[in-house]
This record gives sequence, structure tokens and C-alpha cells, in this order.
Amino acid sequence: MDFQDCIDFVLKNPNGFAATSEGDQPHVRPLTVWRADETGIYFYLPKFKSVYRQLRENPKIEIAFLQPPAPQDVIALPVIGTVASTGTLLRITGCLECLEDAGTRKRLFDLHPWLKQLGDGTDNPMIAVFRISAGEFSFWTLANNSESNPAFKIRFP
Repeated sequence: MDFQDCIDFVLKNPNGFAATSEGDQPHVRPLTVWRADETGIYFYLPKFKSVYRQLRENPKIEIAFLQPPAPQDVIALPVIGTVASTGTLLRITGCLECLEDAGTRKRLFDLHPWLKQLGDGTDNPMIAVFRISAGEFSFWTLANNSESNPAFKIRFP
């Protein structure tokens, strides 16, 4: 695995779950990545949501993305009467930066024209664009679920 493999994983599985905190209370919510490349991982949020405020107060973030297993990779666990997945989990740990540049905002609104319906087009003050430009990718599967074979990690940039 290398950096580009991590980017490809995120682009194929863009819906992740992000962990934030408010005081001593953790919160997890879905976030969708709209861009991932050598410059970082990008997503946007409405500024009226509590997650926006939480991320501005504490820009440290971790997002988990799951790639479901192929049907042949689902295994039976007869002891507990269920199945387990050998899918792949990618976690991204990093620090967010809020982007205000017109070029990035234009790219977002060109890719998602429906955002213009929220008013003011690319100048819409209610949409915040965030990027994780430095951090760590961590891959997990059942195959590396032990101390002797830990999750695979890649620092970026």
C-alpha cells in the first residue's frame, strides 16, 4: 500500500464516519469526501450544523471508511451464529484546515451544482470547505488484527 492506494480507496468509498467531540462527549457522524488527491482529503459542511462548530473548536479529526467484503470473503462464525466481514477499514487521522479560496469553492460548486440552490453560489457563506492535508492513513483487516501483524500505516503528505 502507498499514498495513491489510500487516495484510491477513499475515492471508491467516499462515505465515512467522522469522530468529533463537544466537551467530554464524543460524536460520530457521516461525512462524504468530494475530493481526494495529493493535496489532501476534502469535504464540505453547512456552517449551521453543530459538527461545523465542533470542528472549528477542535480541528483534530479521525474519519473511518469501510470497503465491504466481496461475497466470497464473508465468513461464518458458528459460535455466535452470525457472519464476519473481511472487508477493509481505512482510518484517516489528521488536523483540518478551513479553506476560503475561490478556486477550491468553485471546483466544489462545479462538481455539485445542486449546492447553488442553497443560495449565493460559490460565495455562499453557509458552506464551509475543509481539508486534511497532513496526517496518517491506517488500514485494518481481519488479517492484520493482532499485535504481531498490526494495521498498516502511511503518513502524509
